[in-house]
Amino acid sequence: MKNRALAIGTFDGVHCGHRRLLDALLNLAQDKGLDPMVALFSCSPRIALGRPGGVVRLLTTVQERRDILKEEFGIRKVEVLPQDQRFFSLTAGQFLRRYAVGRWGVRAMVFGGNFAFGVERACRADNFEEFARPLGLMWRRVPLLKNVVPISSSRIRGLLAEGDLAQANRFLGRRYRLIGRVVRGRRIAGKVLGYPTANLIMSSEKLLPLGVFRAWSRDLNRWAVVNIGYRPTFSPSPRGSRPLDIAVEAHILDYKGNLYGRSLMLELAQKIRSERRFQSLDDLRLQIGRDVKNCYNKIN
Repeated sequence: MKNRALAIGTFDGVHCGHRRLLDALLNLAQDKGLDPMVALFSCSPRIALGRPGGVVRLLTTVQERRDILKEEFGIRKVEVLPQDQRFFSLTAGQFLRRYAVGRWGVRAMVFGGNFAFGVERACRADNFEEFARPLGLMWRRVPLLKNVVPISSSRIRGLLAEGDLAQANRFLGRRYRLIGRVVRGRRIAGKVLGYPTANLIMSSEKLLPLGVFRAWSRDLNRWAVVNIGYRPTFSPSPRGSRPLDIAVEAHILDYKGNLYGRSLMLELAQKIRSERRFQSLDDLRLQIGRDVKNCYNKIN
């Protein structure tokens, strides 16, 4: 069994607020000759336990978080924690013995100043030593920054909902990503409007900011104009619509080819405008032309 250094959390977005903790994990692992690993909650334990507060859409799916942790931090060992009542009934000591030390070979842990886990959040940053010493665990506490507005996943979700993509991307440390499989649509965009689109099926967990965006497709090495919304020109009023009704349509610039069945990643670079209803298809066609021209102007 490998000796490992561990960080635990949801890490939704793997944003700049997480980077200090992950950098500390990598530094500790290097100092002590350990392999870094992360244990993920697929979503916030508060949501998993069914507490009030409503459904929170995710900035990143579990697979997206795995990919970011590997690509940007070189962390290959990622475990997804159970999210059921049985798991949440474990005391902190039981979790550390059974999972951390017993199953994963953890020898050290890294956590932030607001860290807490176990039944009734009994194990905290300020008393971790009581749980760690009997197991021979080392630890490193990453203090909270003073006089700095914290970057959080919920704050980034709010920025995306408000349409402030630029600030959301700054807090993420990368462009906001959408990853989905291309499926057949109604072909209105290509046959009727003259701007063929790739229609993406997204994870039902994914937070989708509404509007028209300039986006980069790494897979195709091309820019795209992406519409995310309820297609109000073709559909009834979105009032009462569900998140599953949101369409993601990408017009890939200067691309001709069959994308059906492929997985496509779109990195949202800039919000061009909000989605709105047009009185005629001619009005919509003209606006799409302006959106495409806007995108070309930004990249040239």
